[in-house]
Amino acid sequence: MMEGFQTGSSTPVGAGTPERGNPMSLIKTVGICAIILGLIPLLSYIRPIAYLFAAMQSGQIPREKVPFILAAVSLSLVLPVAKIISGWGVVKVQQWGRRVAIGVFTIDFLLVFAGAVHFCLYCYRMRSTPSELYRQFVAGTSAAMWPAYIFALIGLLFVAFLYRDQVKNAFGRIPGVEL
Repeated sequence: MMEGFQTGSSTPVGAGTPERGNPMSLIKTVGICAIILGLIPLLSYIRPIAYLFAAMQSGQIPREKVPFILAAVSLSLVLPVAKIISGWGVVKVQQWGRRVAIGVFTIDFLLVFAGAVHFCLYCYRMRSTPSELYRQFVAGTSAAMWPAYIFALIGLLFVAFLYRDQVKNAFGRIPGVEL
C-alpha cells in the first residue's frame, strides 16, 4: 500500500540501507566484533601477568612451578589471539578467516559450556548455590560468570552467521571442500 511513500525529502524511506543480498557490511561487523572479543581478554590479562612475572622474579613463586605457570599463561592467550587473527581474516573476507573463526568460536563456546556444566554439577554435589561457592572460594572479590556466557553466545551467533549460504558465497568456495 505504501510502497514508494516518500517523506518530505526526495529520499525514499529505507534508502541507504544495505541490500538484502549483500551481507558484506555484516561480515565486516562480525570480523570487527571478533577482534574486539579477542582484545578484551588480552587487555584484562596485562595486569595479572605483570604481577605474576614480578612474583616469579622476586622468588615468591617456587622455581619448579614456573614452567607450569608459563604454560598456563601461554595457553590462556591462544584463544584470544586466534579470535583476533580470525576476525582480521573475516574483515578481509578471506576463506581461511571464516574457517578459523568457525573453529575458534565453536571451541570457545564448548569450553564455556563444559565449564558451566562442570560448575553446576559441582554445585549439585556440594548442595550449595553458585553464589555461596563464590563467597566461599573468592572471598573479598567480585566474580561473575555471566560475561563469559554472553561472549560464548555471541561467538555461537557468529558461527551461525558464518554458516549462512549468502555469507559462504561472499567468502567464495574452495572446490571439493564444504564447510
